Amino acid sequence: MAKLIILELFIYFGLKVLKVNKGRNLETLALSLLISLGYLGFIPFVLNEYINISYPTSINYMVITSILFFLITLLLKQPKVINKFVLPRHLHVSFSQCLLFISFVLLIARGIIMPLRGWDAVSLYDSRAKMFLSGLKLSEMKYLSDYDDKNSKYYFSYPPMTSAIHTVFYSQNVENVMIIYAIFYICLAIFLYIFLRERNIDKYLKVGLFLAVMLNPEMLSLTSVAHTNLPCLAFQFAALFYLLRYLKEKSSEYFIISAILLGFSIWTRSLEPIYVGFLIGAVYIIFRQQRKRLLNKVILLSIYFLLSVGVRYFWSYFLKSSVGFTGESLPTLSLIINRFTDSILLSNLIDVTLFIYIAFDRLKYYLIFYFGMLVIFIIKDKKRMLKPSSILVSIVILSMFVVMVLGTIYFSVTRDFWDKISDSFFRSCLLFILLFISSIALMLDKSERSKYEIE
Repeated sequence: MAKLIILELFIYFGLKVLKVNKGRNLETLALSLLISLGYLGFIPFVLNEYINISYPTSINYMVITSILFFLITLLLKQPKVINKFVLPRHLHVSFSQCLLFISFVLLIARGIIMPLRGWDAVSLYDSRAKMFLSGLKLSEMKYLSDYDDKNSKYYFSYPPMTSAIHTVFYSQNVENVMIIYAIFYICLAIFLYIFLRERNIDKYLKVGLFLAVMLNPEMLSLTSVAHTNLPCLAFQFAALFYLLRYLKEKSSEYFIISAILLGFSIWTRSLEPIYVGFLIGAVYIIFRQQRKRLLNKVILLSIYFLLSVGVRYFWSYFLKSSVGFTGESLPTLSLIINRFTDSILLSNLIDVTLFIYIAFDRLKYYLIFYFGMLVIFIIKDKKRMLKPSSILVSIVILSMFVVMVLGTIYFSVTRDFWDKISDSFFRSCLLFILLFISSIALMLDKSERSKYEIE
């Protein structure tokens, strides 16, 4: 456990020294936790698969690199700057932050005492972790489910983000891995809290919007099962948070951080290409900046695509080299076209429509609130809907909806059990709650009405 804490501390103080987030303590804490967890879920897997470095040993290398990261940042900054941003003399804590802290302590305590739950959590994610810890590589697991008639490549269904994190925690004698999901929920809550705090809207409305998300029973239920939905959700919202921050402050570091976090989300769940909306949003943000040179735009977008989508291509390469066939999870364009051709049957489309309707029925109050606010703004103040930040979130919402609908149509002809996984589909749609609330907050934000013109 000590090594995990050291890793987090040095990443945290390294970000503080670099003045990422302008030294904001709470935001830097959430960002450093997400980077640490993403780091733990990616690097040990690569070291184990390709260099034969075991998971218990890999944590030593990670701690060393985090210390080097901190020392390099110290060399780059002046001592007075370090004193100001790393060791603040006065720490101001608001009442709302005190309530957050108490809630976080309760979440951590709950994570410590809660046993591992969830079917896929036990049979897939944690099962892989136990095998990793015993010395088995993921590439060596392709024969373990040969007799599974329904899913012969079950252990390769999702990238190993959470499995690798479980393994590292187990290697450090931390048996209560549900604490990982409490940390992810805390990070999500912090980013939503900061996002709403920065909006110029009524403070009681901020509280209401925050509670509407974080106290939603479906959202809270994610902390009770060790599935990949909550980690993916935290990475995705943080990626959107920094895209919006880049739109506002034009600092390239936020753009790169967003790409890294989006890459971590893909390394958690690569099945649903929800990241498409983020990529389109990134293109929109960059090309609306008229003062930026075309070469700089291309370089920034190339970095964003490499750090995010590059992870998916790495996973695809790993599957092809270890399993030899990626199946329907990472299909080719020709296969996608053939499947969609097969799905265009009236009876099938009706079944898909009912499936999606039933799943979205659990989001009906958020849908009513969101579209109700849209109607109000269309009638009274269309300009608020055309703010760049609102457009960015709208791009992600529309893209995600299209992806989820087309993805369901696709799986309706590739998986005979597709209509039995409505709960899984719904959990993948929980990002809509955050997107709807974020979009409403941005449209209500009085300080942003005409602030961002074409640069």
